[in-house]
Amino acid sequence: MELIPWGAIGALTPSGIVTAFVLMLMWGKIVPKSQLEREQQLADKWEAAAVKEREANAAKDHIIEKLTATNGLLSAGVGETVAKVMTELQKKASDDE
Repeated sequence: MELIPWGAIGALTPSGIVTAFVLMLMWGKIVPKSQLEREQQLADKWEAAAVKEREANAAKDHIIEKLTATNGLLSAGVGETVAKVMTELQKKASDDE
């Protein structure tokens, strides 16, 4: 309220009230109802999108955790098999020499 030039507005005269209204409207302290409703609809739309995004991310994270666990189990089994195969190939190569 300290930004309002009360001396320029004058006492509570009709012109003072109109001046105060115009200044508050220009500074964004007062907005039309249609603009407020439009902004609220946009906010609701973005909030709904954010909720859907969080749900999708939670589902994705769950799937990634399951795949990581499965990958770890497969890697351990495949790693042992590859090590055995490589050892046998090296033995075979050294026997051929």
